[in-house]
Amino acid sequence: MAVFSGIMPLGRLALLVALALLAFMLLSAPPALAQTVDYDTDNDRLIEIDTAAKLNAIRHDLNGDGLQGSVGASDWMVHTAAFPTPSSTQCPTSCQGYELTANLNLSTDYATWTTIGGTFNTTLDGNGYAISGLNVSAGGYVGLIGFLGGSGVIRNLGIISPTVTATSSSSYAGGLVGNIDNGGRVDTSYVRGGRITANANPAWIGGLAGEADTGSTVRASYASAEVTTAQTSGVRLGGLLGGLDGALSDSYAYGPVVHSSASNPRGGLIGDLRASASVADSYCDTVASMQSDSSCTGVAANAYTGNLPTGQTTSQLRRPTGYTGIYHNWNRDLDNDKVPDYLWNFGSSTAYPTLNTPAQRAAATPAATDYDADDDGLIEISTPAQLNAVRWDLDGDGDPASAAHVYSTAFGGRTHTATAMTGLMGCPVADGCAGYELAASLNLAADYPAWATIAGDFTAVFDGRGHSISGLSITASSGHAGLFGTLGGSSVLRNLGIVSPAVR
Repeated sequence: MAVFSGIMPLGRLALLVALALLAFMLLSAPPALAQTVDYDTDNDRLIEIDTAAKLNAIRHDLNGDGLQGSVGASDWMVHTAAFPTPSSTQCPTSCQGYELTANLNLSTDYATWTTIGGTFNTTLDGNGYAISGLNVSAGGYVGLIGFLGGSGVIRNLGIISPTVTATSSSSYAGGLVGNIDNGGRVDTSYVRGGRITANANPAWIGGLAGEADTGSTVRASYASAEVTTAQTSGVRLGGLLGGLDGALSDSYAYGPVVHSSASNPRGGLIGDLRASASVADSYCDTVASMQSDSSCTGVAANAYTGNLPTGQTTSQLRRPTGYTGIYHNWNRDLDNDKVPDYLWNFGSSTAYPTLNTPAQRAAATPAATDYDADDDGLIEISTPAQLNAVRWDLDGDGDPASAAHVYSTAFGGRTHTATAMTGLMGCPVADGCAGYELAASLNLAADYPAWATIAGDFTAVFDGRGHSISGLSITASSGHAGLFGTLGGSSVLRNLGIVSPAVR
């Protein structure tokens, strides 16, 4: 019995050793390889965002290269939880920003949003999608993104019904971004509905952004949020921008701007419009209780040209239903390809113009037209707008020297230097056409009640082909006045009639 009792402890020891060895082998074995994920499936160098968690995680990678930039275990956990096991080759060369691939509602996972802080210095492309449920209350730079840096671009993004509150002094708050720095850009984006509030002063608050600094650009964007404060002074309120020191174009606002004191600078479009700022092709239509200010007077709609606001009545803004009259210069070429982008939808004469969606812009672009159908080297003119466009192409080759978007609008989005994909003017030779010819008689009175003389040296052919021009009315205090101001040495004017002109 003594021998037997001595063996039992050894058996138990052997069993324990075996179990320990097995456990060690299991723990030390290499883990099964996790499946990597490509977060840039279309290889456009933009990381794809389809969840609120991924959007939240970009605060830890502000340059958008796909590598978590901020330090700390909690930062690492947030980023890697949203983007587990990214493929090392997911972006060609390296990633350069983010793009939405779905609409997002933040309210489920983030009842209160923390502004993406730091300097956002990369691209966020909304791809036409929108973010709803944004609820943020903070001081400093406040919005979905707080500070858009000089290399930052936000485009094609919508924010729906945000609640944004600036809680401390020296705050900049907007439905999309708090502040846009020198070089930063916001394109084709909007804030629809919601409320932007300042609970302290000084502050700059706007439907889209609190402030757009010198060198910044905001284009083709709009806001309809309520912008309001109970502060009696020191708050700059704007329907679109609280303050502007940069460039704004092709944009509008129609939300109420509500103030508690006339000492708060406010405007239906811009609250604080600086002397160095530029505003073009933009308007506001507010239902606010506002007093006169420097950017959008009272409750009437206003259109802007150049740096200065130009007051327009409601009927004046609604009446044009195309790129004519006060809107003749509004079909801009934002990508500088000499083809206008058809940004605006003019609707009917009872509506204000609105911005087209990308699909609407594509649908609005006219089909290709041959403007030299008879191949005689002369561009055919059949509308007053096309005659007016001659002033930007005095040598008649179809390649405008300036205001290409205005010229191209008159000719269905075409210029001689446009790509074949877009469609050429139809000139039969590589270096363009040699002038113009009328394809019909024209009456200028409706579209150009006050004609501006085509200035400069016209050096091309203009053949009336037996047609005539009526309704020509010119008032000039000096210089050369007429349909054309000066015919250059190589010009030819023939077969043209002018009926009952009024030249003073």
